[in-house]
Amino acid sequence: AISINTIVSQDVDSSQTTSRLIVSQPNEEAFITSSGEVCSSVDVRNTPVHLERLRNCRVVEGFVQIMLIDKYGNDSFDNYTFPLLTEITGYLMLFRVNGLQTLGQLFPNLTVIRGSELANNYALVVYELMHIKELGLTSLIDIQRGGVRIEKNPNLCHTDTIDWKAIAPFGENWIKANQDVNECTTCPSNVTVSLSNGMTQTIQCPLREVNRLIYNEKASHLCWSNNHCQQKCPAHCPKSCTKTGECCSTSCLGQCSSENKSHCVVCRNYYYIHQNQTRCVDKCPDNMFLFSESRCLTEEECYKMHKPLQRIADITENYPYVPAQGECRLDCPVGHTLTRAAGSQRLSCVPCKGSCRSECKGMVIESISQMQQLRGCTIIQGSLSIRLRQLGGENVVRELEKVLYSIEEIYGYLTIVRSYALMSLGFFRNLKIIHGTVLNANLSLSVIDNQNLQELWNQNVTIKRGNVRFNDNPMLCVKKITSLKSHFDEGVGIENEEQLNKTNGVRVACEIKKLNTHPTKISLDLAIIQWDAFKDLPDMRQLLGYVVYYIEAPHENVTFYDGRDACNSQGWRVDDVAYIQENEEANHILTKLQPFTQYAYYVKTYTLSSENLGGQTDITYFRTSPGTPKIVRDLQVYIDNDTLIVSWQEPAKMFGKLSAYKIGATLNDERNDMIRQRNYCHDEIEKPASKSNIPAESTSIATTAVPAKDNQNQCSKEECENFCKSSISDSDSGPKIDINEAEMSIGFEDWLHNYVYIKNPNSSRKRRDDSSSSGTIQPGNNSYIFPSNTENAPRKSSNYENLKEPDEEYYRSLGATTNQTRMTFPLSHFKHFAIYSFRVLACREPAAKVPGVLVQDMVDSCGTEVLLTYRTPTKPEADDIPIDSIELDDQSNHTQRVIRVRWKGPSKPNGALVSYSIKYHRTDLDSVQPTVRCVTVDVHTILGYALLTKLEAGNYSVRIMATTTAGNGPYSPPKFLYLEKRESDSTIAWWITILVSVVLILLIAALLDDVTEPLRANDDGFDEDEDDPYSIEMTDSRLMQNNGPKADIRSPHSPQR
Repeated sequence: AISINTIVSQDVDSSQTTSRLIVSQPNEEAFITSSGEVCSSVDVRNTPVHLERLRNCRVVEGFVQIMLIDKYGNDSFDNYTFPLLTEITGYLMLFRVNGLQTLGQLFPNLTVIRGSELANNYALVVYELMHIKELGLTSLIDIQRGGVRIEKNPNLCHTDTIDWKAIAPFGENWIKANQDVNECTTCPSNVTVSLSNGMTQTIQCPLREVNRLIYNEKASHLCWSNNHCQQKCPAHCPKSCTKTGECCSTSCLGQCSSENKSHCVVCRNYYYIHQNQTRCVDKCPDNMFLFSESRCLTEEECYKMHKPLQRIADITENYPYVPAQGECRLDCPVGHTLTRAAGSQRLSCVPCKGSCRSECKGMVIESISQMQQLRGCTIIQGSLSIRLRQLGGENVVRELEKVLYSIEEIYGYLTIVRSYALMSLGFFRNLKIIHGTVLNANLSLSVIDNQNLQELWNQNVTIKRGNVRFNDNPMLCVKKITSLKSHFDEGVGIENEEQLNKTNGVRVACEIKKLNTHPTKISLDLAIIQWDAFKDLPDMRQLLGYVVYYIEAPHENVTFYDGRDACNSQGWRVDDVAYIQENEEANHILTKLQPFTQYAYYVKTYTLSSENLGGQTDITYFRTSPGTPKIVRDLQVYIDNDTLIVSWQEPAKMFGKLSAYKIGATLNDERNDMIRQRNYCHDEIEKPASKSNIPAESTSIATTAVPAKDNQNQCSKEECENFCKSSISDSDSGPKIDINEAEMSIGFEDWLHNYVYIKNPNSSRKRRDDSSSSGTIQPGNNSYIFPSNTENAPRKSSNYENLKEPDEEYYRSLGATTNQTRMTFPLSHFKHFAIYSFRVLACREPAAKVPGVLVQDMVDSCGTEVLLTYRTPTKPEADDIPIDSIELDDQSNHTQRVIRVRWKGPSKPNGALVSYSIKYHRTDLDSVQPTVRCVTVDVHTILGYALLTKLEAGNYSVRIMATTTAGNGPYSPPKFLYLEKRESDSTIAWWITILVSVVLILLIAALLDDVTEPLRANDDGFDEDEDDPYSIEMTDSRLMQNNGPKADIRSPHSPQR
């Protein structure tokens, strides 16, 4: 390959771009040349094998989720790469994926995440990946909606060397708790990229904008790693340029072909596929329809789109999409109604004639929030049941008038039961017909047990089919009920019309017979109860059925009237149970119960008996089965003296009796190759932490040092001030906690666990079998979520083991159990300055047995573990240089004086060793400043020593300091070596004096020969010797300033006289 050493800027500032950049014409037709396919959402769990679903995908219409892959090694993802994938219309989320070290191999060309669907307001989420070292999404240039959340990835570098605001300008970007910047490589100023024509070119990495609010902040570059810059395009072609900064067609987003700028990787706006060619367009052609905010479909393609997974519960059609007004959509635009074409039976949107008929499904209205779905509905395709048991009076009626006023027809039945707040049915002001195509026990209209109902509707309502029943409405006059008969169709009548005056319009007391009852089966969210059938009526046909009342009962002190007065909206939940004459016992299932909650219930009969005879059970109590505990809250790790403390708060809901909390701590192996790729003598450690028991050493590597003192236990005024400030800020004030930030972090973690671990309610065995047998991906937007042979419920937790590091005091893993919300460990059990992953989960006791009742305990007894990564503190003496290992040898020769310094590094340093600093100076001179030389660890490992050159005769003090990723250690006590003045020095000085004298005589003679030449004085000083190119060596100050006496031209290292 031929290297072209041309520097091309990729910064946003267009003034830094070269004049060779060409902007394509706006009307130039653009294409996508990739042969990839359009795929649907992909959910990968438990094994990397499911990544094969992304094979050959160019676009994923929906989301990509990779999560809960925790039993795989570093080579598990080596065989997976998807270079064709350039676009995700929804979001990309990774959660707890072990063994994955970079996303660069998986998605090397991912260019845009559009964010049409978001994961809790984020389009890119990388959360709790223990082994990932770099993101590597080098082609990602645009996130059009939503933010970025990259958190709790202890080995992930270069998260803060990306300008996320440039990539995702319209979302919140949350980058927290990743690898320490001191253990990562720095960004290069330029890199060499390979071009499609086989050549290479050097490009300059863009500069980060310096924050002027931060004092003395250094300028730095933007990069994904030390080999890849972050790409930024010129201002006149934003987010659309080649690797070398040449502008692409305005229809392109991201990169394009360097040979043809209209061959795009991704279309900026929309695209359509015609004759296997993908064209980029600013809007869809007239005969096509926009789908998923990116693709243009024909009418036929729109009709073939499968229903999305998110709407699978409320959409009955398998192919519900309709082409209308330029979009392929699930619902009709305003002013249109959904109908079926006469011949093809395809769905279509047609303009309404007058007001639109809006068809809605039937439903049971039990709250104001529920009925909001019926706003604007005119036709109820099904039945409507109103059971507003909460009180609210005028407010409830007002909401009913706003929502239900538009209903004109009900095709099923209408039931109004135990709606205590209703005084009138006038909110059905436009109701005209109840068709009765679906009946409830041969009834099309049931008005039962409405204690305050006084009026029906004011208009005429036709009832086409079925009978009418009014019962137990003590405030409703019988004549208002019978007035409805004039609009009954043939065959419609009022059941038990002669008995209306017995239960309507009057308050009637009933004779009650006790019925025996008990629960037969209990699980965490439902219970089956059983009671004796009521058989005491002379005519059993007058038994209407049973009513079951149940309520949460923390204490066994419930009465029959709890929650049933006119002033309390919290009361009994009520279920109707039909009477089956043949059965000796009646059964009913209580649903939507909370786990591990005590309930009270009782059953009563509803009859039309003239004797007013009825039956009722006593109040009976039961407790539901335990559930899976929620995650523990507010997990924290901190140090108190020599003790490591893990604390947390109990779960929001335990769903059982606490058995124990399980705590585990695992040492993360920090095999960070990036440390060896960084020259820490050039790229210094950022903000090294001072050791609390060591005077702060303000000399930093490769910078001018302050005056040093021989007394190592003393500090200068400036050093002491700095040390005292840092001590006060670190110890007295304590860590500053942002309450809002903590709440947001907890909220996101709660959402993520609930989202990931809740089992899909719509999955079925048949569906899983079908998907596993097909082996292929169906076209369209069929979301592949919850893949085959994958369970999404929490798995059984395992006990954490104690595993000690051989021949060491610390442990690689620790485990413990407790019934408290706090656990302490000796700090000595943990490796110093190392990252540990702490996991805590809550476990409950098994379900208690109840005589005669089947109690099911089918869910996990332990909740989902919460993970927190924590770096242990430094060990004070760990970075000390062994004083006995320091050896000073005089290696001087006939040209210069040299000291060879040998030493051994700390055996168990705080973090990884990155460099050494050697501070040396002459002690026989008062005003000579120390010189600091930096030596990288790699150089010291290879040579085992360093050479101090350009020295003068005298007594030298040498001290050595180790620098680790934790910061600078202390300087060692000084070692001394005296360089003697040799006799050859006097001989050399004598010969130099003779040589200078001869030169001066010759110079004077030449001047006398040329008397016409003016006498000029040479005021230039002598140049100092060239620095040693193999070391970074500095002097802290010069003895002579530029305006000092010119007669004294000694080297700074030469002895004073």
